[in-house]
Amino acid sequence: MGSKDPHDTTSSAKFILPNVEHVMKTTDALHVICSGGKTHEDSRYYHLIGQFKKPGAGMLIVIKDMVLEEFCLTITPHNSLMIGDTWHDEHAAATMDVPFLDATHVHAINRYT
Repeated sequence: MGSKDPHDTTSSAKFILPNVEHVMKTTDALHVICSGGKTHEDSRYYHLIGQFKKPGAGMLIVIKDMVLEEFCLTITPHNSLMIGDTWHDEHAAATMDVPFLDATHVHAINRYT
């Protein structure tokens, strides 16, 4: 999802970025979508406060733990990919040793081939 104005939280301001819905319909993968954050309520992550907004990797550490706890899956460089559109995203992926793909490649997919 995206919004042309990040301060406008109405549903009419939101839109699905090009080809994201098509890519997310893949049935043989677990998809996790996140968009930065500043805090986490779980006390085990208090030491990461200030690192939840990218390029900090706090958010990815929480996601890694959640995927393990909820789905019994371990995120590794061999089974994961972070898609983003800024150097912040790329840096966070590198910090977690996760491969990175620039979102422009996803948006340019010709979904009719």
